Amino acid sequence: HRASRNAVQDILTALGDTARRTELVGGRPTSHAGFGVDSAKGARIRVVQGDSTAADLVQGNRGPGLEGGYFRFAGDSAVYLVSGNLAQALEQTSEELRDKRIAGVTADSVARVEVTRGRRSYVLRRDGSTWTLAPGGRADSAAVAELLSSYAQVEAAGFASRAQADSARFTRPDRRV
Repeated sequence: HRASRNAVQDILTALGDTARRTELVGGRPTSHAGFGVDSAKGARIRVVQGDSTAADLVQGNRGPGLEGGYFRFAGDSAVYLVSGNLAQALEQTSEELRDKRIAGVTADSVARVEVTRGRRSYVLRRDGSTWTLAPGGRADSAAVAELLSSYAQVEAAGFASRAQADSARFTRPDRRV
């Protein structure tokens, strides 16, 4: 599945922010379990650039007050407390990293909006800079702007598992836009 551009950018930004906010907190393998960077609890993070590995890390527990997290380079015993958002960005599940964008409509590109609810319907039409509502006459421009802004980026709240998708029932929708 396609990854969310924002989620990827958050990870890259957090990776770039580690140099100035990192503190050496341990240096012996016996301390790894306490920081969660041992082979039993640690999460392996590999950053690949082209054909080479730019960083091979083991991510452990969150830092004090859940600020930052503990990391070490794979194959090294030194443990670092990395402040910032890196731990949080890397703790996201694959579902959280997915691109949830379903659609997006630029408000200036809309000439007409048709809404159907059961047997009732209405149409908003742009006439220059004003909007009219049929039936009804002139539309409230602030309300139309708010409606159009809600279509600027339409995102899914989540994704159904296979079992959920198999049991989903798609009946006639109660409204259509």
